[in-house]
Amino acid sequence: MFGAIAALMAAVALAVVLLVPRVDQEAVVGSSLQPDAAVKVHLMVDSVEAARGFMKVRISASPVEGLQPPEGLVVVARVESGAQVTLRVGSSAEEAPVEVPFLTGDIAAYPFDTYRAGISISAVRGRAGDAGAAPEPMSITGVDSSVGYDVDGNFEVRPNQVDMHLVVTRKGPVVGWACIMMALYWLLAFAVLSVTALVVLSLREWESRHLAWLATMLFAFASFRATAPGNPPVGVYLDYAAFFWAEVIVGLSLMALVAFYLIGGIDPARSTEGPPGDGEGPGSSAGPSVGPGPGATTHPDAATKDDGP
Repeated sequence: MFGAIAALMAAVALAVVLLVPRVDQEAVVGSSLQPDAAVKVHLMVDSVEAARGFMKVRISASPVEGLQPPEGLVVVARVESGAQVTLRVGSSAEEAPVEVPFLTGDIAAYPFDTYRAGISISAVRGRAGDAGAAPEPMSITGVDSSVGYDVDGNFEVRPNQVDMHLVVTRKGPVVGWACIMMALYWLLAFAVLSVTALVVLSLREWESRHLAWLATMLFAFASFRATAPGNPPVGVYLDYAAFFWAEVIVGLSLMALVAFYLIGGIDPARSTEGPPGDGEGPGSSAGPSVGPGPGATTHPDAATKDDGP
């Protein structure tokens, strides 16, 4: 029986390891490809700082051989906060990091938080800021290498620039695990509440180890909170929906058991009497041994042993 259970668990674990898809570290966000582009722009989302309200992006630009104008090219990336990154495209690729702030979204909605951001990229001949600088066609590819997030992009091509509209959400497994955490908090809290109610109603015996169990649960819940993916700050939806309530229920249950003991709801003294009917102790119902009465008759062979012929 136990061997079959162990084999089943091993098979399930192996199936999960083999069937769960590997994370694509460079998932394509979107692209805008032009056949006559003189420069290729590569945008990579390195990480998402949801608590700080931005994501870190690397922008690189490389010339297309044979299509680069003699006066050179400059790629300019602008974000909504006003920050600007300028890349002078020469004979080799250029790269620069930029912090892209979120236009909407708040980590307080964790794990169901969604963020939106925007980047505008343009390529011009000569130097950026030159009067009458002619825009140049370009090809843009966006990829996502962040962990725990899905980044989707929508590219809008305009005469002088390309606007990238990015939407950032948490991956399905992250949301699923956070929901499992909330369910576990409530299930364990209901278990604690049920045990406390049975003890207070004298349907179960009060035991001091109940106090140790509940005190441990208080700290165990806090430690379990640290397993939330992305390490969200205290005060997000996860906390108000489950964690805070679970801590309150366990704390009140612990106080109820202590109060039940202090007001004399139970007798802490253990009875030392043995079980009734064992022939010993005060609970025994057996009386003293007595012999036969005055009128009793005993057969002479009843008390003697047959010694044979």
